[in-house]
Amino acid sequence: MELLPTDEDVAFYQTHGYYKSKKIFTNEELDACVAGSERYYRGERDFALPREVSGWRPEHGNILRKNEALPHFAC
Repeated sequence: MELLPTDEDVAFYQTHGYYKSKKIFTNEELDACVAGSERYYRGERDFALPREVSGWRPEHGNILRKNEALPHFAC
Protein backbone atom coordinates (compact mmCIF):
# COMPACT_ATOMS: atom_id res chain seq x y z
CA MET A 1 0.00 0.00 0.00
CA GLU A 2 2.88 2.40 0.66
CA LEU A 3 3.70 2.40 -3.07
CA LEU A 4 0.26 3.63 -4.09
CA PRO A 5 -0.13 7.34 -4.89
CA THR A 6 -1.34 9.52 -2.04
CA ASP A 7 -4.24 11.92 -2.35
CA GLU A 8 -1.64 14.68 -2.76
CA ASP A 9 0.00 12.72 -5.59
CA VAL A 10 -3.35 12.36 -7.35
CA ALA A 11 -4.05 16.10 -6.96
CA PHE A 12 -0.59 16.90 -8.36
CA TYR A 13 -1.25 14.63 -11.36
CA GLN A 14 -4.63 16.24 -11.99
CA THR A 15 -3.00 19.69 -11.96
CA HIS A 16 0.23 18.95 -13.84
CA GLY A 17 -0.56 15.90 -15.98
CA TYR A 18 2.27 13.73 -14.65
CA TYR A 19 3.23 11.87 -11.52
CA LYS A 20 6.63 10.74 -10.27
CA SER A 21 6.32 7.57 -8.25
CA LYS A 22 8.26 6.68 -5.18
CA LYS A 23 11.20 4.32 -5.66
CA ILE A 24 9.79 0.91 -6.62
CA PHE A 25 12.87 -1.27 -7.19
CA THR A 26 16.10 -1.53 -5.22
CA ASN A 27 19.39 -0.65 -6.87
CA GLU A 28 20.28 -4.35 -6.78
CA GLU A 29 17.09 -5.29 -8.63
CA LEU A 30 17.73 -2.64 -11.27
CA ASP A 31 21.34 -3.81 -11.67
CA ALA A 32 20.10 -7.39 -12.17
CA CYS A 33 17.63 -6.24 -14.83
CA VAL A 34 20.32 -4.27 -16.68
CA ALA A 35 22.70 -7.25 -16.52
CA GLY A 36 19.94 -9.54 -17.82
CA SER A 37 19.07 -7.27 -20.72
CA GLU A 38 22.74 -6.92 -21.64
CA ARG A 39 23.04 -10.74 -21.68
CA TYR A 40 19.95 -10.94 -23.88
CA TYR A 41 21.29 -8.41 -26.37
CA ARG A 42 24.60 -10.29 -26.52
CA GLY A 43 22.56 -13.25 -27.74
CA GLU A 44 22.72 -15.30 -24.54
CA ARG A 45 19.60 -17.34 -23.82
CA ASP A 46 18.68 -19.50 -20.84
CA PHE A 47 16.27 -21.50 -23.00
CA ALA A 48 15.18 -21.75 -26.63
CA LEU A 49 12.70 -19.08 -27.62
CA PRO A 50 9.72 -20.10 -29.76
CA ARG A 51 10.85 -17.38 -32.18
CA GLU A 52 13.48 -14.67 -32.06
CA VAL A 53 11.85 -11.55 -30.63
CA SER A 54 14.64 -9.01 -31.12
CA GLY A 55 15.33 -7.31 -34.40
CA TRP A 56 18.10 -5.25 -32.79
CA ARG A 57 21.72 -6.04 -33.60
CA PRO A 58 24.87 -4.37 -32.21
CA GLU A 59 25.52 -2.62 -35.52
CA HIS A 60 22.30 -0.65 -34.99
CA GLY A 61 24.03 1.24 -32.20
CA ASN A 62 22.74 2.49 -28.88
CA ILE A 63 19.12 3.13 -29.81
CA LEU A 64 15.75 2.49 -28.21
CA ARG A 65 15.09 -1.25 -28.13
CA LYS A 66 11.56 -2.54 -27.62
CA ASN A 67 11.00 -6.18 -26.77
CA GLU A 68 7.47 -7.06 -25.80
CA ALA A 69 8.27 -10.73 -25.29
CA LEU A 70 11.65 -10.41 -23.58
CA PRO A 71 12.16 -13.56 -21.49
CA HIS A 72 12.17 -12.98 -17.74
CA PHE A 73 15.46 -14.63 -16.90
CA ALA A 74 17.07 -11.89 -14.81
CA CYS A 75 14.34 -9.54 -13.63
